[in-house]
Amino acid sequence: PSPTPSQAPEAEEIRAVDVTVSQLLDGSAQTLAQQTGCDAVVVQVKGEWGKLQWPSQAALARQLGTVSTTQSLTQALSALSAQDIYLVARVDCFRDQALAAANVGSSLLMTRGGNRWYDSMGMSWVSPVNTQVRQYLVDLCVELSEMGFDELVLDSAYFPDQGEVHVLAQSTNYPDTRTTVVEQFWQEVTQALEGSQVRLSAQVRGDSLVEGGVTSGMTPQLLAQYTQRVWVTLNKATTQTQVTRVLTQAGIDTTRQLVVQEAASGQTIWE
Repeated sequence: PSPTPSQAPEAEEIRAVDVTVSQLLDGSAQTLAQQTGCDAVVVQVKGEWGKLQWPSQAALARQLGTVSTTQSLTQALSALSAQDIYLVARVDCFRDQALAAANVGSSLLMTRGGNRWYDSMGMSWVSPVNTQVRQYLVDLCVELSEMGFDELVLDSAYFPDQGEVHVLAQSTNYPDTRTTVVEQFWQEVTQALEGSQVRLSAQVRGDSLVEGGVTSGMTPQLLAQYTQRVWVTLNKATTQTQVTRVLTQAGIDTTRQLVVQEAASGQTIWE
């Protein structure tokens, strides 16, 4: 069954700039936002190496040694929020080298030859099928929602969609039908965040959207059902017009709910 919709307000148009945790802490994030004409900042709080940028209480994070000792992040977020700056946290999900190295729950994605699989960036992935991994990510999202972020952008919150995915071994961890598994994860996150004011969004590749999410399992229809905004990275083979067409057909209002990455003055800008 579909989850009860979040109580978070509808998404509005934004212009955002990527910043680091250090820039949040030293106050330069606000200056950068002003210089680039942005009303929002995006900070990666969990990257592909699995390192967390806040003192998480998640037991698995402590076992993996990925917990940050930075205690002042929440205070920095409050200061920025007081300046009417919209706060976005980016979370890498199943592309996680710490989870993969520990092979948590035997969730590591493997090749047909029985080797550890790597994407085009040399990164390993764990499977969205694994309940322990999914619960860990859900717990992290709940913590972030309580820290003062306005929006959570989940990246790699699906199966791999870049690199030699054709050599992935079909198994329990990598089933033929992947959309059902991806939807289950998004249902769990949505239900865990129910009642909070945080918006839930996804970061996806434009070419993956144009192909209908066949490889990743993250279809335009799932994006329309579970996300309040879609953050898209484009490559030379995919245009924004193509992405807009696909999302519009799925029922997404691209004037408010679509943001696309661009480079401006050496900064990564989203609008």
